[in-house]
This record gives sequence, structure tokens and C-alpha cells, in this order.
Amino acid sequence: MKKSAFIAEDFARVHLAEIAAILEEIGHRHELVSISTRLT
Repeated sequence: MKKSAFIAEDFARVHLAEIAAILEEIGHRHELVSISTRLT
């Protein structure tokens, strides 16, 4: 029982890290887009 809980926790951590990375990437892209639209 405990083992599966640990596995689920690890999975959640990895998943959250992936989501955070994706959101960060989207955020950077959004910044670049807003900067480029300001320049033109």
C-alpha cells in the first residue's frame, strides 16, 4: 500500500515538473510575442 503511494507521489512530482516546464515555455513565448508586437 505504501509503495503505491510513493509511486503515485513520484509520478505527481514528475507530472507537475513537466506542466511547470510547459507553462514556463508558453510564458516565454507569450513574452516574445508581446515584445515583437510592440516593436512592429
